Formats: sequence, C-alpha cells, structure tokens
Amino acid sequence: MAHRGQAVSQYILDLPFKDYLAHKAFSSSDLKLLLQGSAKQLRARKDGLLPSKKSEALSVGSYHHCAILEPSELAARYSVVQKFDRKSEKAKARFAAIEVETTAAGKELIWGSVEDIEAVAKEVRAHPQWTHICGPEFLAETSIFWEDEETGLPLKMRADGINPVWVQGERMLIVDVKTARSAELEQFTKDALRLQYDLSSSMYQAGALAHFGVPADFCWVACEKAVPFEVTVVFPSAGIQEHGRGLFRKALTELAECVRTDTWLGYGKGLAQKAELPAWMR
Repeated sequence: MAHRGQAVSQYILDLPFKDYLAHKAFSSSDLKLLLQGSAKQLRARKDGLLPSKKSEALSVGSYHHCAILEPSELAARYSVVQKFDRKSEKAKARFAAIEVETTAAGKELIWGSVEDIEAVAKEVRAHPQWTHICGPEFLAETSIFWEDEETGLPLKMRADGINPVWVQGERMLIVDVKTARSAELEQFTKDALRLQYDLSSSMYQAGALAHFGVPADFCWVACEKAVPFEVTVVFPSAGIQEHGRGLFRKALTELAECVRTDTWLGYGKGLAQKAELPAWMR
C-alpha cells in the first residue's frame, strides 16, 4: 500500500522485535546515532559489527510494554523466574534447564521480580486519559516500513500503539510509552528533547502518513519506575514538533549523502578538532 508518491510501504502488527531489529531499513535510533556525529558507527551497526544490547534488558523492556499494551498476552509470551544464586554447579544446571524449557515453550525468560513493572502498568491503564487516547480499535506494537519520498531511503518505525480513529476519518494518534526518571511535565520535556524523542515522533508521523495516507497526532505516556509510579500523558507542542521535523530531515539529508557516496566518516568528520575547557571549569 502506498500514498503521496511513496514508492512502497508495509504494515505489520505484532512483528517479533528481533525480526524488526534485523530489518535493514533505517530507524530513528539510527538517525540519532548519525546526528551524534558518527556515520562510521552507524555503518558498523548496520553491518552487524557493534555489540548488540543485552538480551535480558531487551526482554524486560518487552515485558514492560506488553504489561501496559497487551496484558492478556503476558502468560503466553513470558516465563518469569525469581532470581536465585547461580554460583553452584547445581544452580547453573537448574538455570540452564529453565532456559531450555522456556525456549521450547516459545517464550521469553524474565529473570527477576516484575512487581514494579506490573505496578507501573496498572497506573498507566488507570490514568484518566488512557482509554481516551487508545480508543476502541487500538493497534499495539505496530511496525511500518516505507521509503522516504525525498531521499529514497528505506525507513522503519515501531509504534507502541496507534489509535486509528482519533479523529474519525481525518487523523490518527500515535501513542509512545516512555519510562522516565521524572514524569513531571517540565523535567520530562527537558529529557525528551535531550534524548531527541521529538525526532522519533516526527519520523513515526511520517511513517503513519506514508502507509495509511492519514495525518497522525502524537503523544507520550511518561511513566516513572519508582513508587508512587507517576504517569503523565504529554502532547508535544507545535514548536517541539517543528524542531523534531527539522532534526528528522537533517538526519535524512546527511544519511542520503553517506549512502550516495559510500562515505561514512567518524567523529569530527575527518577534520582536526580543538579541545576547550568545559563551562564548569571556566
């Protein structure tokens, strides 16, 4: 399915995360790495040369999202095992057997307590805005693959959820769940801009438009991981969205040039640099 001159787009619901990661299209995390100043590291990542994230951390993050977005699927997808000392040979053998059993059942192993994760999920689903932003036809874990119209680059996104009937027939809503050190509006906004969440939001909106042909609004659900598990629903302002679009297009322009010339420069882009005293030492 294609719209607005896009060469091709594909939409997959509940695509396993490992399959999403394996797809060679460029993600928002790829674009952020490029903007940090190292196309060389991006090329190494896409060539599979960088160490992958710890599978345990990925599994916990996946469990967290499932607990919020698809709680009825938890038992079918995960096996939770309370931590025990694995130093002895007997304990190592016990853990190995658990891993084999979990894999055979087609589940992911979660090593440790999930009480806090489930407490966060409960607070999110109890938030007065949650039902409103999700709507009756919520699409969880939505992967979209498309080709950027201006650069021809293959892109990908994985939205935590999409409400396809946010404004009936006119606009969708993309919902992005974020764990945060603080869900207080001012602090979360600072962190969101520092981590370039606005770039991601603009990319997700572009992907939704490319595939569905309908403009999308966007919101973050910021949730704290510590008691009392504060939750806020945050819609970025027009100014933040414009800033994000600028970052998104800047990254695509730089990436397109890297691909065109097959030149992937590292930090400093091949130029000599000058070290300065940091502000706190002046």
